[in-house]
Amino acid sequence: MKKDTYVTYKNVEQYIGNRPKLDIELVGPKSQRPVYQALVDTGADYLMLPDTYAQQVGLSLSSAQPYGYWTANSWATSKILRNLDVIVEGLRITIDVVFDPLCPSGPILGRSALLAAIEVGFNDKEWYWL
Repeated sequence: MKKDTYVTYKNVEQYIGNRPKLDIELVGPKSQRPVYQALVDTGADYLMLPDTYAQQVGLSLSSAQPYGYWTANSWATSKILRNLDVIVEGLRITIDVVFDPLCPSGPILGRSALLAAIEVGFNDKEWYWL
């Protein structure tokens, strides 16, 4: 059986700046709509949010369908709710949203949400860089 090999890189600084993020609001039955920042990831298929965001706006995940996908490391399974209203940089769109209990990378805005926002008038020339 082959043994795993681990490599440690010395003098490597964590990448912390100049990341494309957008303000998003998840719309649910509750009147409150906290504003979150989502990292734009054109390699991701959907908007992915932590389960707690659904709870904060009054969305139930009991009717969510299982959703499996590949990450950079492995196969993962989360839940997906279809046709949710989300506000991206002030523009309301209707998209499918994946909810993950851990969401280790934080909120991620994938291709489907980005393209939907561009269709309704999102200015794709002026990114919000952090």
